[in-house]
Amino acid sequence: MKIAIFSDIHSNNPALKACFREAERQKADLWLFLGDYVSDCAYPARTMELIYKAMREHDCRFIKGNREEYLLNHRKNGSDWCYGNTTGSLLYTYENLSEEDMRFFDALPITDVVRIDGMDPIRVCHGAPKKTREKVEAGNGMAEKLLNRPVEYPAGVRLGLEVHEKLALDNVSFNLRPPIYGEMVTHNGQEMVKTPWLKTMDDVKRLRDWLPDPSSDEMYENAYKLIEQKGEYAAVASMRLGVASMYNSMGYEDFIFNMLDEPELISAALEVYCDWCKVVLKRVNTMGFDVIVFSEDIAFQDNPMVTHDQYMEHIFPHAKQVADLATLPVIYHSDGYCKPLIDAILQYKPKALANLEPPKMNIFELKEEYGDRLVLMGNIDLHHTLTRGTVEETVEEVKERLIRVGKGGGYILASANGLPNYCIAENVLAMNDTLLKYGWYEK
Repeated sequence: MKIAIFSDIHSNNPALKACFREAERQKADLWLFLGDYVSDCAYPARTMELIYKAMREHDCRFIKGNREEYLLNHRKNGSDWCYGNTTGSLLYTYENLSEEDMRFFDALPITDVVRIDGMDPIRVCHGAPKKTREKVEAGNGMAEKLLNRPVEYPAGVRLGLEVHEKLALDNVSFNLRPPIYGEMVTHNGQEMVKTPWLKTMDDVKRLRDWLPDPSSDEMYENAYKLIEQKGEYAAVASMRLGVASMYNSMGYEDFIFNMLDEPELISAALEVYCDWCKVVLKRVNTMGFDVIVFSEDIAFQDNPMVTHDQYMEHIFPHAKQVADLATLPVIYHSDGYCKPLIDAILQYKPKALANLEPPKMNIFELKEEYGDRLVLMGNIDLHHTLTRGTVEETVEEVKERLIRVGKGGGYILASANGLPNYCIAENVLAMNDTLLKYGWYEK
């Protein structure tokens, strides 16, 4: 049986025609449509006509995408869509659709199950089985390398317990970070911002409505399940204070310019994100998590993103309101050279500082200066050692950190920023083996 799959058409009528011709040439038995049929391109009405024609001539199955939900919600509740900004495309699309189109969208299911003789059932969805805007997150490529098989985790679960078969990990982690307001793409397993949407005060207003409801029980279902299944492992809530989500939603350059030219836009956007994080943090405090990680990159490799004065005036007051609500131990993470901002970070009352990107974050100097106040975490190099180095280089670097920084306690072994899929698997395993050999405290 041949299945033709069409997804994220976005009113691209000419491209859809070409895909239909190929499906007919291939003599596809089933035509499966996975949502986001219209918006963004100029031909919503023509696209829908072509879809209806396919329905008459072929065996077709349809599910709903997030764009269909946007349009249905606009019809039911209204919105502030207008021309001249990022919502103009949605308004144009809505104005060029018929009542028949809206009834068609309204009747679509969010998920469907395709059954083919001799095969397991195939569940299809646009985002996740319960929400069009949620993701079913695949385990990162590094996990698949280590396990030598594909892995897939429920939305929010950052790394499944199965990876503990290979690594001496001490925790399981769940992602409760606010989403970035922008168009996202995935490249080599890493999610990136393609088009940031947060440009004006009107966008800030739209952001508040766009964010998922942080008080919804459904948002925490997978987290509760992970906590129930964690056994003796620590459960880590991976969160933000709102800062990184804000500047990623603006784009780095606009964020820097706005810091000088329009700081009130930064303040307004931070208020929205911080309010969202406050609601989540209050829930996290009571769920059974053991640790909170505030993952807030505030520095580039050689310098902080903003000056100390700018940070203290425009960012710190908002972020501090969130951090003050934490009742669990906190680990603070930042990429880059964040040392000039450590005095501010210490006011968030973290127990540990991660992930200490070398070479400028000199962990040996940090141990001398802050070892009596902070646990240090990370610092295994991702620029060379784990990604391009040898097993021998990995062993030497890890051994040095364990002996020099771990002396007397106060060190958690980790890379300088997670385990991206471009790490060399043998080096990751060497880091793990070296920990098991040398990472023991004297009794």
